Amino acid sequence: MEIKILSAPAQMTAKFDYQISQEKLKIVTCSVDFHQKIAPSPVQLRFAIPASPVYSHWTPTVYFNRGIRPSWEDPHILSRLGSGAPVVCFIANDHTNLATVALSDATSPHKISYGYEEESGEISVTISLFAMPVAPIEQYQVSIRIDTRPLPFFDTIPAVETWWAQECGYPPAFVPDAAKRPTDSLWYSYHQNLEVDTIINECIESKRLGMDTVIIDEGWETDDGNPGFVACGDWEPSTAKIPSMPDLVKRLHEIGMKVMLWFSVPFMGLHSKNFERFQGMLLNNAPTSPLINACCLDPRYKEVRDFLTETYAAAVQTYCLDGLKLDFIDNFCLYPESMQDDPARDIYSLEDGMDALFAQIMGTLQAINPDIMIEFRQTYIGPHIRRYGNMLRVGDCPGDPLRNKLGVFDLRLLSGKTAVHSDPITWSKDAPVEYAALQLLNVFFSVPQISLQLPCMPQDHKTMLQHYLRVWNEHRSTLLDGKLRVYDPEANYTLATASKDGELFAIRYEAVPLTIDQPYDRILLLNAKDERASLIDTHVDLSEKSCSIYDCMGHLIKEFYLGHDRIIALPIPVSGMAVIS
Repeated sequence: MEIKILSAPAQMTAKFDYQISQEKLKIVTCSVDFHQKIAPSPVQLRFAIPASPVYSHWTPTVYFNRGIRPSWEDPHILSRLGSGAPVVCFIANDHTNLATVALSDATSPHKISYGYEEESGEISVTISLFAMPVAPIEQYQVSIRIDTRPLPFFDTIPAVETWWAQECGYPPAFVPDAAKRPTDSLWYSYHQNLEVDTIINECIESKRLGMDTVIIDEGWETDDGNPGFVACGDWEPSTAKIPSMPDLVKRLHEIGMKVMLWFSVPFMGLHSKNFERFQGMLLNNAPTSPLINACCLDPRYKEVRDFLTETYAAAVQTYCLDGLKLDFIDNFCLYPESMQDDPARDIYSLEDGMDALFAQIMGTLQAINPDIMIEFRQTYIGPHIRRYGNMLRVGDCPGDPLRNKLGVFDLRLLSGKTAVHSDPITWSKDAPVEYAALQLLNVFFSVPQISLQLPCMPQDHKTMLQHYLRVWNEHRSTLLDGKLRVYDPEANYTLATASKDGELFAIRYEAVPLTIDQPYDRILLLNAKDERASLIDTHVDLSEKSCSIYDCMGHLIKEFYLGHDRIIALPIPVSGMAVIS
């Protein structure tokens, strides 16, 4: 597999060093010399892999379009410090990895394009280094990891995360235990309608049902109920809603809830008192849309970095917060007006400015509270940004259990031990309880975030939620830290399992059998499909095992001993559970 230079700046020279790490695992180091210090135009490298038997592909943000597309459609993954991750995986129909391609540099803006070439019958992979403007450099080096080992794709993708952490200088942030506890998000449920009594009553109920953290989202900082971020930037609580934030946090702590507060990191609202102060230190001089009604701060200025760090530190200290939801990081982008040189900046590159900002924020907050929780949200989920956030959340998809499931598994495959959170799940109080449970089962292999007006929910919904959060908490170690296997990515993941310490936890999302090929002390199978016969294909003797069937509210329906049959049909109701022990 030869890598060729497709295009490059004039006078640039390049050298490729091919190393075989192990059989079918190649690391190619590309060293380039521009022979003078320049802000380089894109450097394009290309190679090809056999198209047969590629059946689907995976990237961290692919969502639904997982098929093989022609190169002229330009399917690609764009990666930089604040968005995405430089990795793509090509997969056979039997879940086997055919080629997992990753770059060692997850900081600089790079683009990996891939697609079927009609003339050659191959899949071309084009790596565009410096796909966005970067600081002037004279020399540069990047390693391209090409893994063609015939292993399950759910093993080769996590291997990239290990490589980044151990060999590429991206060790992830420490994850406190509280980051792995079910969370009540107030966003979808209340939006900006935040009042002290409402929050207190919500958290009393959420704690009773099994949640341990509350995220107070947008609205705490403004009296303006209109959508947008016109008031962001001053970060003073709306006393009409929350007369005393320290008192509110104190009351929530007394309930037993950890408290996190939302901030939109880049936005400086047009109506904020600080807007005039930061004129000349913005990435854009006008909002990108009327909905936003804010401009983006430029982290290349020391005053911007100090302001944001001091703002968050003051909030954590003054309010005794346990964490922050730092939002909209991927909105840090260069605009024509911010591409001009400015001697007032102490950092040239936007990526370097973002790195300095988040290093300063994390260092300052951990000095205040070593167990501080920091939530980031798709698409800022790459290995570099994981140095500064210990909770990665699925991007917004309210009421969409399928998109939530895809986001959970795509994040889990690439996030190592970082706590992966679902997008807050929400449903109508008029929904059948089995449908409500389905929302939860689709995110069961992540830390569930819930966004409901819990005091108003029907009793059967509360019973279901309490039951399944109890199950989740009891098996949290297996679900989050066990060996994760996910199947049929091209079909939006039909089955997922996690195993640890003699326990197997499985959820079927489509009408597929669960194969058991080794003995387990305990097996839990949840049915997230509207099919009452859940099949087990067992290669071990289960005849001495008993099976208990529960509905989605935890009511025992049936108990029996399993027989000697290899194929066993379990009568698990929709959104119900079987426990074999």
